[in-house]
Amino acid sequence: MTYVHAQWGTSKHGTPAGFSRHQVLGQDACEACTAAKKAYDAEHYKRPEIKEAKRLQSLAKQRAFARLREAHPQEFGVLYEEEKAKLVANSA
Repeated sequence: MTYVHAQWGTSKHGTPAGFSRHQVLGQDACEACTAAKKAYDAEHYKRPEIKEAKRLQSLAKQRAFARLREAHPQEFGVLYEEEKAKLVANSA
């Protein structure tokens, strides 16, 4: 893949690293970085070993969250409501 990019801090626009940099800075990614991330993901996740690893990772997370929710229902509820409020505030 060929990317057109300009120097930007320690990361470059128009690359998957640039997309990650936007996230770290709490920004919406620019079009060039979003396109680069989508292109990378499309190729990366075609690989069967990656698909299986992601499936297992997702299943493990789901089970861990369920166990935490059962073991610490009050704390989980508080954290859930805090995160939901942040998402609502950021989407407004």
